[in-house]
Amino acid sequence: AAATLTASEAKIDPAARSADLSLTIASGPPFRIGTIDVQGLKRYTPELVLNFGAVREGDLYSEQEMDDYVRRLLSSGYFASVQASIDTNVEQAEHAKVTLSVIEAPTRRLEFGAGYSTDTQYRASASYSDVNLDGHGLQMYTSARVETKVQQLDLRFVRPPTAGGWIDTYAATLQRTDIENLVTRTAAVTARRRSIDERRTPAFGIGFYQNDQTPEGLPTESSHALYVDGEYTWRNVDDLLSPTRGWMANVQVGYGIPGASTEQFGRVIAKTVAWVPLARNDTLNLRADAGAVLAQSRVGIPSNFLFRTGGDTTVRGYAFESLGVQEGPAVVGGRYYAVGSVELDHWVTETWGLAAFVDAGNATDTLKEFHFALGYGVGARVRTPIGPFRLDVAYGQDDHSVRVHFSVGLSF
Repeated sequence: AAATLTASEAKIDPAARSADLSLTIASGPPFRIGTIDVQGLKRYTPELVLNFGAVREGDLYSEQEMDDYVRRLLSSGYFASVQASIDTNVEQAEHAKVTLSVIEAPTRRLEFGAGYSTDTQYRASASYSDVNLDGHGLQMYTSARVETKVQQLDLRFVRPPTAGGWIDTYAATLQRTDIENLVTRTAAVTARRRSIDERRTPAFGIGFYQNDQTPEGLPTESSHALYVDGEYTWRNVDDLLSPTRGWMANVQVGYGIPGASTEQFGRVIAKTVAWVPLARNDTLNLRADAGAVLAQSRVGIPSNFLFRTGGDTTVRGYAFESLGVQEGPAVVGGRYYAVGSVELDHWVTETWGLAAFVDAGNATDTLKEFHFALGYGVGARVRTPIGPFRLDVAYGQDDHSVRVHFSVGLSF
């Protein structure tokens, strides 16, 4: 924390068009976190702020850990501004004071929105939130979303993190979808606990799901499940929002409890994505996902646990969730899916670039019937504060069609 640059030199050779750089840095002693002083609080307790941090008194100081702490507080909904600083007096290196200066955000928020996506088309939405419902930091979020293909109502309650770094969420959801001639209606009540750490994130939960699905021209199938699951996410990247190097991985395991579910089933999913720098302005993006529902058949399993794929963030060149099991004129979910992608990004400037990609994937009921549907094309990229903006033109080889896709942020 007290490192200083003591000398620097650049030797330029114009004939060879080269520069030799020399730096001398005095690192100073390692610093350890001492007292954490929180300033600017009016509504909330210091404990609420401290519980968002993965740093504790006595830990070695890390600038990345402190940046993650600040970002976590800013995204919590409680604060409009957060600044962190450490006392760089080397005499206090073993117990350096950390100061967190916060400005609290308004507790209530009402939002309206309208938009369009190439997956679910036209959208209107409204949401209301209160991040201090009980005067102790309990958050409430309500939202309504009406899209051409998806309509959804949500109610969520989120508790502030515990001293152990866990956040609990309780939710109720009503959703209706009309995609590829399949109408689904799902009601769910869930409880979930996850770690505050975004780089190593365990999570687990339980939920009850009631589901109806109606393929066009066929009778409605009803099912339900009491589902328990756990997952773990690794994010080993240089930047959580706009990575340029590193990898992410996610593993999910779940189980539909017999007696409380129409059918007993297991479910496993594995996902991974990597960013590999090839040159100063070129990055290779690799992605692979796969999942399976472990059951004798898909009959009696709620459709939200089965798999369909295709669209902006999976297999470009195909309509949203158009790759799956054909049942009459409808595409329904299957018990297996796999998706892979290879993309090369070339950044023309620091802000925007060009991309070429090949996607492959599908969803099916039996592994013998599985084949990869190919999609490939080119696109444009723009770096934004909320992640990369992507505009792609892709050709779906199986459909013999060209589609335009756009999306923002990471889909992982």
